Amino acid sequence: MSEPLPPLAPPTEGWARWTSSLYFGPVAVALAALVLAVNEYGYHSVQQLVDQNTVILEARTLADQVQETVLVMESAKRGYMLTERDAYLEPYVELNRQFEPLIKQVQALAERYP
Repeated sequence: MSEPLPPLAPPTEGWARWTSSLYFGPVAVALAALVLAVNEYGYHSVQQLVDQNTVILEARTLADQVQETVLVMESAKRGYMLTERDAYLEPYVELNRQFEPLIKQVQALAERYP
């Protein structure tokens, strides 16, 4: 069988003075409150960054859609102007109908987040 563990050494004089002090409890509570406050501040800061990232992602996606729509419309218009074939004009007309709601989405986003 193994031998029993020796008893723990008595606390040093300095440590005993701190743990038996009247200030130990309030200092421990103050430190715990400080840790909690720093943690909450960090959480709210990260949450704010996540919200801003969501808005930025929405704006970039919308900007990409506008750019793609304009490029396809431009290409279709150029094709029609060069060949005068109605087949080239059809994508332009269709995207022109979709372009107005897209611009309204951009305006709504700009109003929500100036």
